[in-house]
Amino acid sequence: MDNHKLLTYCPLCKEQSLHVINMPDGSMLQCLYCGYASSDKFLGAQAEKELLGVEESIRKFAKQDQDRTWIPGILTLPEGMIHMVEDHLGKPLWSYAPMKMIPEEEQKDYPDPNGGFYQQRYDTENQIPFENFYDCLEALNRIKIMKENATTV
Repeated sequence: MDNHKLLTYCPLCKEQSLHVINMPDGSMLQCLYCGYASSDKFLGAQAEKELLGVEESIRKFAKQDQDRTWIPGILTLPEGMIHMVEDHLGKPLWSYAPMKMIPEEEQKDYPDPNGGFYQQRYDTENQIPFENFYDCLEALNRIKIMKENATTV
């Protein structure tokens, strides 16, 4: 059984880019254009309770559409992380934080849960802002293609 379904439009951005994954305990929704996500846990009255478990840096960007609450998605990849941030005026922007190596002498400042130390981290000090999620995805795809082409030359 195929659990994936592409809907005709996202209720927030009106683009044909909303992916729905139907699971035994409910549906998960992610728009690949505006970047917002929701699930059946964010329906109706239970949404308020569910939002309390969401980090404030994400919760403050939540949007309501009819009886569903939407929160900005976070996409973590080996190349970097796409997440929502605020500019200096408080305007929400999507941002790409590339993955960077942690110098060996600094790794002691980044312990991992297994008793060792992380060797890489997201470079949130040098993140790249974008007006929308889709532009961020496109830029990340171009970066990946350039890196692949550079290794084949």
